[in-house]
Amino acid sequence: LKYKDVSLADPSFTVIDYFSKLNVTTPYGKKPVVQGYPGRLFIPSGNTTRSEASKMLVHAACLYDLAENQGISLDYIKEINPFEADVKDSAWYKDNAAILHELGILNGYKYDPETQEEYEDGKPRFKPENTITRGEFLKMLTEIYLLWNPNVSFNIEDYYIATNEVFSDIDGYGTFDAYALFMKEQGIFLGDSNGKARLLDAITRSESLTILNNMSVRMSEIQDENVQKFFGGGVER
Repeated sequence: LKYKDVSLADPSFTVIDYFSKLNVTTPYGKKPVVQGYPGRLFIPSGNTTRSEASKMLVHAACLYDLAENQGISLDYIKEINPFEADVKDSAWYKDNAAILHELGILNGYKYDPETQEEYEDGKPRFKPENTITRGEFLKMLTEIYLLWNPNVSFNIEDYYIATNEVFSDIDGYGTFDAYALFMKEQGIFLGDSNGKARLLDAITRSESLTILNNMSVRMSEIQDENVQKFFGGGVER
């Protein structure tokens, strides 16, 4: 077994194993979608940081390939740093954050959370060590899905609902509700075992990969050669 803390009996073993072995295109050659921590640990129940989520999203959703399809070269991604205020050029996640920014998926923080005022230097922050919520993750994943599928329409107002029949803890009016409902329609986000979306909760590492696996399965079902050739199909859900 690759990780000491992920057994064959773990419900997330198959997706963790799949994405640990799946190599994708990056500016530095083929790299796995996800890696563990020193000591052969994966920490599946640990909260996902923004830097970790950026790598998972960029690699699992083949965003370097998507960027090149849109005329954004890998060399250009290496050169830029849109979050220079709190991301060093040498940071392992710099390119992942940069490509999310260039594709319009991630804008960063424009306001200081302590003062609620715009940063004096006018530069956005990435906040790489902050945890990412389930809602934030689904919002970015929705935008990635739409980039790969430009013919699919998505209108937030279409997801205002009078009842909570889909997820018991949302009504369609929350900041991230529409993204959760849209991802549910696509079979990508299923909520938890109690029928809740828990969009304000931090998303764990195993939860992130489970949702990304569902995304990979869904993308492989789309009848578009430009999409199918980049996605491995995931593992059985």
